Parts: sequence; structure tokens; C-alpha cells
Amino acid sequence: MLETKRETSITNEVIRLEDVWMYYDSMPALEGINLSLYKDDFLGIIGPNGGGKTTLLRLLLGLAKPSRGRITILGEPPERGRRHMGYLPQRSLFDSDFPASVMEVVLLGRLGHTALFRRYNNVDREAAIEALKRVGMLEHKDQQIGKLSGGQQQRVFVARALASDPKILLLDEPMANVDTPMQAGFYELLESLKRKMTIIMVSHDIGVVSAYVDKIACLNRRLYYHGTKELTKHDLEEAYQCPVELISHAMPHRHLEEHSDR
Repeated sequence: MLETKRETSITNEVIRLEDVWMYYDSMPALEGINLSLYKDDFLGIIGPNGGGKTTLLRLLLGLAKPSRGRITILGEPPERGRRHMGYLPQRSLFDSDFPASVMEVVLLGRLGHTALFRRYNNVDREAAIEALKRVGMLEHKDQQIGKLSGGQQQRVFVARALASDPKILLLDEPMANVDTPMQAGFYELLESLKRKMTIIMVSHDIGVVSAYVDKIACLNRRLYYHGTKELTKHDLEEAYQCPVELISHAMPHRHLEEHSDR
């Protein structure tokens, strides 16, 4: 029975990092990262600016190679495993006056499934429509992307990431351009998506993250992670290098005192 449980756990593992180090100009950006994530996990990563959160996402996507250590995505190196990933970058830069429709933006998520210079086909369009349905934006498919609100645009960019039917979704500060009243709806969207894929979300909003994710890690070059949504006061003070006060409300919430980024 124990062996069967172990085999099931290995089978469900989608991301694995083993002693991963990353240096920039001989300075460590990541130090000895070990992490395993499994099917349908929803991990929130918090930490100070410059702590390596975006660097970690780049390594997972195969956009950079670790200086040391090993990363596998569904048993493959990131360069091959990224075909299973959808990615929402921290800032989706575009000209708000550019006459691109919502549908055209979402279809960009299908580029990895099309041959070079080949037109989108019916399969691509059906995938884009399904992605728009999942984020509640299908009725806006013919609208110009620049005319939408920040929250609506962010949903469209999530649809673009979903158009490739990923098994893993990476989100880098997804609330950056979303008004506070629309954030709850966005997190509810992620709540529904986690039933079908593994999600990693980088965020500074510690209180909201702790309410919605299943697991939390804190990253400041080193990773503080216990496989749950709990972080100790010691973990946070080690990562943020400042005093931390933990506060409990009706909704789990964590508050950090003001500090300087390292």
C-alpha cells in the first residue's frame, strides 16, 4: 500500500526542482531551491522585490537555465515542458490604440500549436472561444482590447494563456492592473481553474493569497516552504529581513511592517 501511494505521488508530480541555483554576475539570485508540485496544486509565492520570484518563473519556462541543479516539467526539461504551460507575465504591454480584437489577442495563445506562417484554423478558433467562455469574456470577443477595463483585459490575457490548453498556469503579479472591486471575481476565476490545472501565482498581496491558494511559499533567494498554506513568523522574518506581525481575521490575513527591499 505504501509503495502504491508513493508511485501515485510520483505520477502526479508536474514540477520538480532539485538544488537549483541561479547566478547573475557571480551574485546568487536563487540558492538551493528544492520544490515539488503536483496535479491541481495552487501555490502562491510571496517575497520582497528582487527576491528571485520572476527569475524562478523564467527558469520554469525554460527562458533561462539554472547555474546549477535540475528542473523537470512533467518529467521533461523546461525547454520541452513549457508546451504544457500557460503564462501571464507581470505586465502585458501593448498599444491601447492598436486595433486588435479580444479574439485576435486570445488566438496568439495558439501560436505554439500552429506551423510557421500557417493561418489559424477551426480548431484554434474553437480553443480560443472555449478559453473566453472559461474567463467569462466571450461576449466581448469582437471588442478592441484597448477599450476594456484593466480587469477585463487581465481576463483576456488569462484566456490567451488558456488557449493552449495548459496543464500548468504561471501568473506573475496578476492583480497589478486589476481594480480592487474586480479582484474578488478574478480570484474566483482562479479557484475554478485550479480544478483542472496546477497554478503558480506570484503576488505581493499576502492576505488575499493566503485566503485563496492551497499552499504558500516565501522566496528571497532561498525558498521557505512546508507544503501547506502556513508560513511561520520565523520564515517570514528570515525572508523579508524585518519584523513581522501575524493577524487573524475572518479571512486569513498576514501583514508585514514597512521595510526596505534588499
